Amino acid sequence: LLKNSTLIQTGEFTSGEVEVIRDWGLITTKPQIYVVNMSKRNFIRKGSKYLPKIQDWVNKHGGGQIIPMSCEFEQEYFDLKDDPAAQQAYLDDCTPQAKDMG
Repeated sequence: LLKNSTLIQTGEFTSGEVEVIRDWGLITTKPQIYVVNMSKRNFIRKGSKYLPKIQDWVNKHGGGQIIPMSCEFEQEYFDLKDDPAAQQAYLDDCTPQAKDMG
């Protein structure tokens, strides 16, 4: 694995080897997630031309879960924290935007 730069989670091991590897506490044996920051527009319409490319890269590098998010969207929503009605209006406004964007 080391000579081939293979990630440990992609290797095949006997049950005895797995017991030894567990004791090492390697972070690379844990499930991996990738948080992908998108523009507000792409987040609202739930798509980006880059997501399939990112998914391909993740699959080629050991797999994992992709979590799309938008710092821009989150910040705008957070800025309305003192006004729950404004937060709801913001979310309600994003729904038609998403439909209009396809």
